[in-house]
Amino acid sequence: MMTSLFILSILLLCSLSNSMQAQHQQSVSLPHYRFRLEATQPLTADECFYSRFTVFNRRTGAVVQRATFDRENATSLTCRLPISMLLKATDPNNDGNQDAFVLSSSAATNQLYDLWLFQPGTGRFRRVLTDLFNPTVNRQRREIRTTHQMGLGSSEQNLYQYQNNSFFLYEITTRNHDDQAGNTRVVVKRLVNRQMRIVRQFVEPDQP
Repeated sequence: MMTSLFILSILLLCSLSNSMQAQHQQSVSLPHYRFRLEATQPLTADECFYSRFTVFNRRTGAVVQRATFDRENATSLTCRLPISMLLKATDPNNDGNQDAFVLSSSAATNQLYDLWLFQPGTGRFRRVLTDLFNPTVNRQRREIRTTHQMGLGSSEQNLYQYQNNSFFLYEITTRNHDDQAGNTRVVVKRLVNRQMRIVRQFVEPDQP
């Protein structure tokens, strides 16, 4: 009887351990690496808690890197999102290495991404920017532009530039729409002597 209970306990523990394994996985391949995003805690039948990803060498299949998102930075997303939206290959610093935007949050008009840059010295990826709203890349200028849509014609655009092996916030453009006045106030701030200073502001009338 004791033996049966012991075996049953072992089987139960194994079952619980297996249930904690990745419940939902999606993969995308870069030229030399394959990313696999894993959801270890499904919240509902349709919502996944992406808490880690694994990077594999495409030629050998060996694990290059594992990254676990902490609770604050973990990604709770709809399981049905395509991998092309979860992870985007990019090269914003134009060094010839494939980097990755990894989705951290998604809403109707805004998708937030973290930027993981490939580090040639270590052969691994490092998260260098977080919570980038709808990022677009200009490789030649080594710039990232983000746009936070706030609704009703209002938005904030951030411009990041790459210098000295890192990205820094160089310019912020805010657009605040006034429906009653029928115009939008635009304020442009730029990094001057390590401080954000207003360099331009104006009012745009609404188009008839």
